[in-house]
Amino acid sequence: MYHKSHTGGILTIVSGVLGILECAVLVIVIACVRLVETSPEFGVNYADPDVFQFIYLVYGLPALICLLLGALGIIGGIYAAKRRLWGLALAGAIGSVITFLPLGIAAVIMIAQAQKEFSSPPSDNVEILPDTVTEQL
Repeated sequence: MYHKSHTGGILTIVSGVLGILECAVLVIVIACVRLVETSPEFGVNYADPDVFQFIYLVYGLPALICLLLGALGIIGGIYAAKRRLWGLALAGAIGSVITFLPLGIAAVIMIAQAQKEFSSPPSDNVEILPDTVTEQL
């Protein structure tokens, strides 16, 4: 059976993984800049060390944001696939819009339309056993 929440969850997870890969690429760029800064082989002699600090900030801050939003997307996608905690699933989908726009928009639409598919938290889904079962225990 087709469930929009399951599809939206998968899209959110894929977008979250792509966000974490974006973070990895930015960290590699930071490592390359650090290598150029510290290695005498490249012959970089800047009088102003603030240039490299600015580069670290420009690439480091987006890397941190992509890492956090990617993790939120993966967690939200898992909850969407399980059809639990609609708010967290929607938050993960909204975060995935920032990490990878096409999948994120599709995920937000799918999860927003699937709100009725989500159940309440497991603690609210306690089934009452018939009297015959409780008497046997």
